[in-house]
Amino acid sequence: PRWLGVSFGLTQELLRFWARHNFVPAVLSPHENPQTGEFSLVMVRALESNEEYPLAHFFNAIGTSFRKRFIRRLTAVGYSERAALPSSLALDLLKAAWPRVGDICQGKPDFDADDLIRLGHLAGSQDPMHDMAHASDLLQTLAQNYFSCGLLSLRLQRQEEELLL
Repeated sequence: PRWLGVSFGLTQELLRFWARHNFVPAVLSPHENPQTGEFSLVMVRALESNEEYPLAHFFNAIGTSFRKRFIRRLTAVGYSERAALPSSLALDLLKAAWPRVGDICQGKPDFDADDLIRLGHLAGSQDPMHDMAHASDLLQTLAQNYFSCGLLSLRLQRQEEELLL
């Protein structure tokens, strides 16, 4: 075989184990398993890659595709599983699908001058929860762009990333 796959009930420990061994997320079940309460995750890894079998780039694409789908799922209005998936675990999933060598990040946030003013007011607000109502649409766009690597110059601490999710 030129690649391996693994499927398991998603826990932070198992995700980190497989990610350390260069497996990338490919598919996350849409719902929790009713018996275990866990989401099922499929991860894959290329065993060999050369000019004849360029699997590394193919598996980069799998990780990129997973990351895009997962970001859309996390930021979807009414995402029912959001509460069931802790932000620390969601962040680890995104990091496991982060670009590998040869993957290209594309895209920039599409904010106009008014959007930037609203974000500025939110950032400097004395009452951010009140101002959040006026900028929540921008936070969704900001999160989608940050986690799809469209904001390469922005570097957040892990706790800030979890809050952004």
